[in-house]
Amino acid sequence: MASQYPVGDDEDPTLFALRQALSDVWTVLAAHEPYRDRTQDVERRMELSRTLMVLAANGVTDVTELRRLGVKGLSLPPSN
Repeated sequence: MASQYPVGDDEDPTLFALRQALSDVWTVLAAHEPYRDRTQDVERRMELSRTLMVLAANGVTDVTELRRLGVKGLSLPPSN
């Protein structure tokens, strides 16, 4: 059975899921905070990266679940 996530020959599926979840959660964050300058938000991105890595280390490797838990861990204002 083929993977639902295309992975390069040399890329680990968990690493791919982490990258995808980080990108997806960052997109959600941008939608909730459209006027925040993401280019200067290194600390928040690092915090999100650490959260996702801890989840993966504890066995969460599905990109959908990583994304869901990543968003859940953020304090997001309501979107406009």
